[in-house]
This record gives sequence, structure tokens and C-alpha cells, in this order.
Amino acid sequence: MAYKNSKASIGVMQITNEARFTNIVSVDNTKGVSINLAGETDLEKKSVLKNSFVYGESPNLAKDCPDGSGNATGAECWCHDKIGHMSTLIPFKGKTPHNPSASSRPVYKQKSYSTWNEKAIIENVYFIDFQSDLTSCGSTQRVFGLNQYGSDTIPMHYINGANFVNVKQDALINIFDPPSGWAVIDDCGEWPCTMPSNVVYTYKDAVFSVTDGTTALPSFWTATTTKFSF
Repeated sequence: MAYKNSKASIGVMQITNEARFTNIVSVDNTKGVSINLAGETDLEKKSVLKNSFVYGESPNLAKDCPDGSGNATGAECWCHDKIGHMSTLIPFKGKTPHNPSASSRPVYKQKSYSTWNEKAIIENVYFIDFQSDLTSCGSTQRVFGLNQYGSDTIPMHYINGANFVNVKQDALINIFDPPSGWAVIDDCGEWPCTMPSNVVYTYKDAVFSVTDGTTALPSFWTATTTKFSF
């Protein structure tokens, strides 16, 4: 279990064709679950997260700003934007497993152009208590968010059989516009790389439910809906 880490609850970027994590519990971490891999090969590469639990800021957890003031400059206050699952990156360059040398930080930073034959699978994962798109101290909170270093491409994300419990619709995902700083001549020319404009998440047999009695179900979830796919 990973609880309130200032970076990712899981952060990997290794040369392999598949990175698989199961039975993970990630609770109110800043960058969330970050499963990445790398390698110069045409073989299919995929990241897999299965049978796991990802929690947002629950009322039962310790507050990021203990005095309740929301003062982001307080000595005991950690008020940062948070995501439950960071989008997967699969570049050509990475570190070998059990790498004996030091890795640059953060490990989820992309250091080369991306591969193409790639996918990310999220299966039978519970996302719980993302009851607001803002945390108690005023920072943003989302179930899914993009890797801030992924300017090239992000693989298709296949979300199968996910359970969203006490999740507000506005807290589902954050897709930002390409930053102007991505306009690098040697990379994407005079225009910013367009990764955020080419992101696809597919949902199959997703279930939304409320146990706290207050969180509103998404607008696309009707009284007759049992599972959601798109």
C-alpha cells in the first residue's frame, strides 16, 4: 500500500514488453499509479493494472492542511494537484530491470520519442472517494490525469470492469492543452507537440455507485443503467 506520497505511488520506466501490477492499494497520492515501460522493438508493449484499489481524498483520511485553513504556504500544509492514475508512457529509451546505476528523477519522465505498438490496460480496479474535483485545501483532484512529460504519444487506455465509488463526474479526468514550452524545433517544430489532443480512454462494463449519500452520480448514469461502455 502507498499512502499520501508526494510523487507517484508506483513509478516505473523499465525496458520490457509488459509491466503488470496487481493487488495494489494507492491512497491519496499526488501523482498516483504510474506504470511505464520502454524499449526499441516492434513487439507489442503494454502496461497492466489489475484487481486494485485507488483512493482519492476521503473524509476519513488525514488532511493535507491540518489546520483546515487551506493555506498552501503553511509549514504543515501539502496542497498540490492530485491524480489517481497517471497516463502510461512507452518511449524507446528507459532503464533495464534491476538497473545497478542511479536513475534520474522522476522515473516517470519521458526521455525519448515514443513507440507505436502499445496499450495500457486497467482491469477490475476500484476508484473510490474522488467526491470533488477539488481537495479540501483547494488543489485539483482527478481519477485519471496525463503525464506532464508525455509530449509525444500516449497509448490507448482500455478500462475494463472498473468500479467508480463516490466519484464526481468533474473529477473523472484532466486533459490539458499542449503547453507552449513543448514547441521545440528538434522535437515537434515551431508548434507544441500535440499529445493531449490525441488521448483516447475506452470504458467497458464500468459501474458507478454512491455509498456516502452525497456524491452525485454522473449525468450519463441513469436509473436504468447497470454498466457503462464507450
